[in-house]
Amino acid sequence: TFLGIFFGVVYGGTGSDDLAGIFSIMSAIFMTSVFAGAIHLLTILPVMTSFRATLARETASNTYRKLHYSLSLAIVEAPYVIVCSLLFLASFYNLVGFSTNAETIGIYILAHVLISFACLFLAQGLAASLPSAEVATLIGGFVLSMCFVFGGLFMPGPDMPHGYRWIWHSVFLKYGLN
Repeated sequence: TFLGIFFGVVYGGTGSDDLAGIFSIMSAIFMTSVFAGAIHLLTILPVMTSFRATLARETASNTYRKLHYSLSLAIVEAPYVIVCSLLFLASFYNLVGFSTNAETIGIYILAHVLISFACLFLAQGLAASLPSAEVATLIGGFVLSMCFVFGGLFMPGPDMPHGYRWIWHSVFLKYGLN
């Protein structure tokens, strides 16, 4: 909620009359998606790495499979992600003065929640596949940095050199701008 108020105050009153205003609004959407995703990614990594011993023990004893464990963690985290996204967007969306059309609000909320889930699942994958929480945090920061650079805000995907377009196609944060 604090970040929603902060970004709402920073980007509040931004008009869409000129190119700079439209770019500011796109920046607001992109930055809020990045920050919400980074918060979800970085807060879940230490917790997920602490569950590693439990997963190994329960998998070795054939209590449940890894897929079921991952799905149960996703189901447990779903209410947290949805409530955090709604609280964030309740303060941010109105302060910036985005459209009050119900369809537009619904699409924006859905995109924000899905990007938060993508970052959460990325954190779960990093915690499961990397040796420690520190390494997972470093790789997660690198992935978010690449998403930020190649997300299409500063340079649209079609304008990128051909050698970098594959990165633009693999970045999940670009869908927040679309």
